[in-house]
Amino acid sequence: MNEGSLADILCLKDLPEKSRVELEKKCRWRIFQPGQAIIQHRDQSNAVYALAKGKVEVKIYSGTGKVVDFRVIEAGYTFGEYAAIDGKPRSATVEAKTECLVGTIAASDFVELLRTDPAISFHFIVHLVGQMRDMTQRMVELSTLAVRHRIHAELLRLVRKEKAAGDRAMISQKPTDNEIANRVATDRASVTREMRRLTKEGLVQREGRVLHVLDVPRLERMVGEVEMS
Repeated sequence: MNEGSLADILCLKDLPEKSRVELEKKCRWRIFQPGQAIIQHRDQSNAVYALAKGKVEVKIYSGTGKVVDFRVIEAGYTFGEYAAIDGKPRSATVEAKTECLVGTIAASDFVELLRTDPAISFHFIVHLVGQMRDMTQRMVELSTLAVRHRIHAELLRLVRKEKAAGDRAMISQKPTDNEIANRVATDRASVTREMRRLTKEGLVQREGRVLHVLDVPRLERMVGEVEMS
């Protein structure tokens, strides 16, 4: 696990082979272990990172050490684009969640790519707009929803990343209660309590790190009704 290819990166899949090979020659590949920081919040670095294998977590640590998790990035995606584009300090910390193979693309090479290839530029625009939509939704939830409803919304986000079978879905790698708590700005005990309640009501069923959502339409209604109220 020490060689990567930019051909595996979704936003770069339409890059002509010659251009991709040239960019790969400039790309530096490195393996990161779980918990190892790839980007530090407020750091002045500006490279863009291509995640060929593994998963990373985007988070911010407060001055008191409290963690706010934003999202998990899967293999095939990039991160770090903001600093490369606007030259400002890093907006969050990015840590390896699993062992990761990450390629580093210099900011100057990334910006030149955006300037010269309209198709690639459009891919990144769509990618960044998706991030902003997700961030906006999370901000609305944090400012308007009670804790239990924020937990429901997070579960629904996890469900939508999986392939549902009819009215059911299986979250194969459910985040821990503590990880969910960090994402919805609450404590682990509140998440554990709500998950137990949902289990008793027959909405979810746990099997180790696997979570079965037994009635996806019901979960969608629970979230939708609160958002519209």
